[in-house]
Amino acid sequence: MESTVNQKEKDISQVGVIVSKTDLQGIITEVNEGFVEASSVRCDG
Repeated sequence: MESTVNQKEKDISQVGVIVSKTDLQGIITEVNEGFVEASSVRCDG
């Protein structure tokens, strides 16, 4: 997953539940669709 900070606000009140899972180093390994929609990150896989 790769992301760039863009300093833009986004209304996420209608997204629902946002879930992410990390490994022991704090690297995000899994996210749900709510996370993707809220953060606008690109998911590889």
